[in-house]
Amino acid sequence: MLHILFCYLVSKTDAPQISDHVMGALLQMLNGPGGRSGGVQEDALMAVSTLTEVLGEDFLKYMDSFRPFLLASLQNIGDAAVSFEILKQFFKF
Repeated sequence: MLHILFCYLVSKTDAPQISDHVMGALLQMLNGPGGRSGGVQEDALMAVSTLTEVLGEDFLKYMDSFRPFLLASLQNIGDAAVSFEILKQFFKF
C-alpha cells in the first residue's frame, strides 16, 4: 500500500526533497518488531523499490543503510514470495 501511495503522490522532482525522511521511516519499519512480519516487510520493501525507481542513481546514498535488510530478506528462505518480490522489483524481471 505504501508503494502505491508513493508512486502516485510523489513526482520525480519532489522525491529528492523528501527521500531522506521517507527512507528513514522505511528503515525504521524494517528495523522495528513489525519489520520481521511478512506484510510489513513486503510493504516497506516495495516502497523502497518505488523509491529506487523514482530516484535512480541517487538511491545509492541509501544502500549502506539498506543493504543489511535487502540481504536478510533475500536469505529468508521461509518466505519465498517476499524474496521473489524483492528480486522482481529491484532487478525488473
